[in-house]
Amino acid sequence: MGSHLWSDALHVVSFSAYLGLLLFLVDGAEQVSSLSGKQAALPYLFAAALLSAMICGLVLALRGALSATAVFHHLGIKTGVLVLLGFALSLAASHLHLPLIFNVFGCVSLGVGFAMLGIVKCLLLSTLQEYQLLRMLAVMGVLASLVKMLLLFLPTGQLNVALILLLLLSAHLPAQIAVETSGEGSSGGSAPTPPSSATSKDLTVLEMTKGMIERNWVLFAGLAISIMLGIVSWRGSITGESATILPEPGGQLGDASGALLSSLLLLGLFRRPSPDSKDSNRVLNRLQNLTPIIPLICIASMLVAWIMGVWEEGPALFGGYTATAGKLFSSIPIGFSTMTLFILLIKRLVSEVRSGLSAVFVFGLFIALVAAFFLFYTALQLFLPLRLSRIIDLLLKLLYLVIAAAYMLMFAQHRTGKSTPPVTGQIQKVARTFSLTKRETEILMLMAQGRSAPHIAETEFISLNTVKTHIKRLYTKTGVHNREELLDIVYRTEEVD
Repeated sequence: MGSHLWSDALHVVSFSAYLGLLLFLVDGAEQVSSLSGKQAALPYLFAAALLSAMICGLVLALRGALSATAVFHHLGIKTGVLVLLGFALSLAASHLHLPLIFNVFGCVSLGVGFAMLGIVKCLLLSTLQEYQLLRMLAVMGVLASLVKMLLLFLPTGQLNVALILLLLLSAHLPAQIAVETSGEGSSGGSAPTPPSSATSKDLTVLEMTKGMIERNWVLFAGLAISIMLGIVSWRGSITGESATILPEPGGQLGDASGALLSSLLLLGLFRRPSPDSKDSNRVLNRLQNLTPIIPLICIASMLVAWIMGVWEEGPALFGGYTATAGKLFSSIPIGFSTMTLFILLIKRLVSEVRSGLSAVFVFGLFIALVAAFFLFYTALQLFLPLRLSRIIDLLLKLLYLVIAAAYMLMFAQHRTGKSTPPVTGQIQKVARTFSLTKRETEILMLMAQGRSAPHIAETEFISLNTVKTHIKRLYTKTGVHNREELLDIVYRTEEVD
């Protein structure tokens, strides 16, 4: 028992170290550029790390989509060697004035190792039940925010040592990880996916990619917008516009404070370590109901804080763009949004895995998309004047709010205007015969329309585990074992009439 708790605690610390490093790297361009020692080489190093991470994510996603299972042997050792070798080689090449190719090779190794670490850590999270997953992510968010705060105030020499220690902690993984990519029978404690739910074996790679992005684009786009300021800071380091564009420690501290606030709020929401089923479902349903509007609130708060605090044409309530207070208070909503949307997106991606998609595919594609956006938006920034870049940033936030709000409105109208299946009368008779609850009757109605468990969860704004629980109860009450047998009862009732 003690060894199990120690192992769990070590995994939490390891993921927190990894997440803390990512939070630091998002807007830590100034500190990273001071470590590289070669300002002219920074664009090549930046591109090499992100491009290799993107390719690694895509390769693993393709592997997950095409193979039934994925087994990673001695992954902790491999990724640890890759990450530490990359970091050590980059530092040595910079300080020993080795040819640029050594520095680039080190960043490629670092990018691949970081991508593999992120994917496998997410795979481990996908084995948790939904309530435990959210609580675990909240704890990790708290620790990661504190890690970033610590890194911000370390001098260069101590920063090198701290980064090496964090990389060592991040590389902690089980010696072997076996992942069932069918999505069925996961160890998360949830019910198996109903037979009619589409799994990765039923879809092409393009169909899986299209479906996953369509179902989660609001959270994907919101997270992308949240890290845009970090991208602008990297543009500042690469082009030498540091004096006017970098967020500096004030803005970085605001980011970390916002992330800490988000994590603490979620930790308070999921404060019970071992909640009973009724309490956990109530909390999860409340969060599920709020999820559609949370991205809109996050991006709107960022937009308002930026305009009120640092936008040149705005009132500059926090002292303007060059004031430390302006950067601090205007960055808090950015950190809050980044952490909140990250946690909600991981939760949704885990739901994708439990609904039948390959876990390696889902998280590989996630890593690849984030790396690709960071790389290509930074490249675009290099060709834009600073003023135009700020205008585009604001316009993208406004455009996101308009499109996302319209999407949510259309979604809500579709939900309230669902067509009634022709077997409504039969379903009501089945409900009376087997003493079904109102919610169970609604679930049966949607199943008769051919809706899958993930679709029901999304349209009814309840958790996927809750839907599966209702389906299991339907099976138990009616004495059947799968969806087809359940619907047979409905249609037999029609024939009797």
